[in-house]
Amino acid sequence: MPEQDQPSQQEPLIGYDLFVVLDQPKVMWTIDARDEQVRFLKGLRPDYWRYLAETHGPAAEDATSPHKPMPRSS
Repeated sequence: MPEQDQPSQQEPLIGYDLFVVLDQPKVMWTIDARDEQVRFLKGLRPDYWRYLAETHGPAAEDATSPHKPMPRSS
């Protein structure tokens, strides 16, 4: 018998994610956030990231390139 504190498998969960955009705090509310996150992660293709690294990696290492990484803020 499931515990009363635990929702059933069929019961949707309301979740949220906190993040910042240009120093402004934002929140995204969603139902079944875990399912959405799993679906998103399953949709990622490792070959895409390899393509980006191989295609844009050399330009990112050139200090004069417009594709160089942004400096980290401290």
